Amino acid sequence: MIYGDMTWPDIDSGSIEKVYFESVMEMYLFSFRNCPNMEKVFYMSIAPYDCVMNYDIYYPRAVYNAMTSDGSYYIGRFAANISYYYNYENAENGGYYWIDDCDYGGKIEFIPPDPVRDGYTLGG
Repeated sequence: MIYGDMTWPDIDSGSIEKVYFESVMEMYLFSFRNCPNMEKVFYMSIAPYDCVMNYDIYYPRAVYNAMTSDGSYYIGRFAANISYYYNYENAENGGYYWIDDCDYGGKIEFIPPDPVRDGYTLGG
């Protein structure tokens, strides 16, 4: 896909259903329009690019609340209902290290990898 003078890589896969961006990055650098089974993309900050897509975008609840605090409504954008946090001051991504979403009453099927921080051993 070409937009202006930028080229976006098209991801082409019939098996991708969910994509998780673990850190803040420019989401618009990817195009999933050739992924017919794509359902959800999980993103740690407000995506700078807004368009109609064939999948839903999920944000950490605090990011979503800030994004919609002025009463704005975004089609296909939601607050994730599962969040994993770092518990130290000034953690990247506003403290979130993984978000997910499942149907209410559903079972959490994926537990993310243990968090890491340079120079520290985390446990518990």
